[in-house]
Formats: sequence, structure tokens, C-alpha cells
Amino acid sequence: MDYNKVILENVTVEYGNGRTPLRNTNLRLNGNGLVLVIGDTGSGKTTLLRLIAGLIPWIHYARVEGFIRVLGLNPLNYNDARRIRLYVSLAPQSTNYAFTYTRVYEELYSRQQFLEEHGVRIKVGLEDLVRLLELSKYIDYKISWLSGGYKRRLIIARALLGPPSIVLLDEPLSDLDMESSKTVLSLLEDIRRHTLLVVAEHRYSFFTNNNVDHVYKLVNGELVEQDMVYEELRLC
Repeated sequence: MDYNKVILENVTVEYGNGRTPLRNTNLRLNGNGLVLVIGDTGSGKTTLLRLIAGLIPWIHYARVEGFIRVLGLNPLNYNDARRIRLYVSLAPQSTNYAFTYTRVYEELYSRQQFLEEHGVRIKVGLEDLVRLLELSKYIDYKISWLSGGYKRRLIIARALLGPPSIVLLDEPLSDLDMESSKTVLSLLEDIRRHTLLVVAEHRYSFFTNNNVDHVYKLVNGELVEQDMVYEELRLC
């Protein structure tokens, strides 16, 4: 599964209100590494991640045209979309209604147990992520007690458990201060050796050409690959 992890050919996504965030979009992602997707607010970054995660059109309804494969599966097929969710994790942008369980430990343990039951080899587990994201003192907390920044850490930890073949992170640096952002980026730099990370982020000045393998920019609904050095990325 280290090749052709994501294929989009001439993909257009149109919502019921007529908004078309993706138009004739093409993308091919292979192997592991960190792929950064940048673009203005409303440019379609979240739509792209939801499409790869198999959430469109089944949870977020939209009309989709074009050819799509994620790990060889078609997210526009309902049964394939359900299978994709075994091998692809998504950390959503919003922390509202993002959790299934009441306490931090329950949320993480249930995800790890789910992956193990479906044969996903755990290379980065619950204890590792709790330590690396400094969640240890909050492990028995109710999630509702956490600040926005620690809810963000929890969402990221849940997505990185395993990790599965593809991890999608939507604005992972939201709610985080500078030191917390550096902690997350350091973790992602290590995790990218094990999986394909696709990160949609507007705070991309935190990223450098040392921790990013590819950069794509959404322009008028199309993905344009950026050949950037760090200074260009920071000023983009």
C-alpha cells in the first residue's frame, strides 16, 4: 500500500447551495511523508480531507464527479467508504461534537482497541501519544473539562494512534500556542516516517522545508503543487 495511496482525477465537488470548492482537481499521493495543503479560508481544504476520508457524500452531502481512489477503494461507494475509515483517520478542525466518549482515556483506548481488532499494527500507541502530547495529567479528565488547546491535542492523539495508512489533519495548530505548536510539529516530523500525513493548515509559517515533503495550494478549486523553499512558504 505504499503506492497510489490517493488518486484524484478531474474531481469536482458541488454542495447543495451551489458552492463548488473543488473543480477538476487532480492529485496523486504515494508512500509516506507530510503533505501540506494551503489556501485561503473557504478554498476547499476541508472538503478535500473529507473526500479522502470517505465522509463525502455519505455524511457531508455533495455531488461529486471524477475518478477517486483511496488505498484502492472508491469513497463514492458506500461499502468502500466504510472500509476506508479503518485505514484513514481524520482530525477535524472543530472540537465541537468531535468526541464519542466522556473521558480522555476512554476516547483514546476505544480508538486503539478498534484499530487492533481490525488488524492495524500499533507502531505508535496510546501511552506514546499521551506522553508526547503531554496529556498524562489529563488522562482521567472528562473531555468537557479540557481547554480548547488540550481538546486539540486529544483530537490529534486519536488521529495518530496506530497510525493508520493515511492521517488527515484539518488545521491541527488551531487553539495551540507557539510552544504547543512546536510540540505537535515535532511529533508529526517523526510520525511521517510511518504514514502519509495530509495537513490542511493556514498557519503554515510554522512549517519548514525540513518537515514538509510536498506543498499544494488550492487556487480556484484546483490543487497546484508548490516548489518552495522555507522563506517562500513562510511569506506565501
